[in-house]
Amino acid sequence: MQNLDRRKSDFRFVLGVIGEISESRKNFEMIVRCNIIESKIEDLGSLNEQDVSNIKTDIINIMDELRFIIDTEKRYILFPIPDIKEQAYELGEHYMKNFFDWITQEDNYSKEDILKILEDELYKMQEVKEILPRI
Repeated sequence: MQNLDRRKSDFRFVLGVIGEISESRKNFEMIVRCNIIESKIEDLGSLNEQDVSNIKTDIINIMDELRFIIDTEKRYILFPIPDIKEQAYELGEHYMKNFFDWITQEDNYSKEDILKILEDELYKMQEVKEILPRI
């Protein structure tokens, strides 16, 4: 039972970090997906290896999508070449809900501030991704 509680707690921690990043980006689709996974975890009376594997896969898929969004936003900010900037923006707008919607005019972020936020988010996700194999 303690092992089950520990695994559930570890999964909740990872989902909490992903949810926090998603919430700061106003990415409500990702928040809902995290909540669905958390509900699945809570509903399980036990966690067999297949359950653990499925949950890890679901979490990794969410993390990969967030990383793709963040990498595309970084590309948009870092590359001053208009063609690359336009291509990155079109990719972001077409495939990603909330592409840069988390930034408002009132925020008044500099390019460096935005890059720092994006790098911090990537770092947090990498840190929690390293927890997954130990669950």
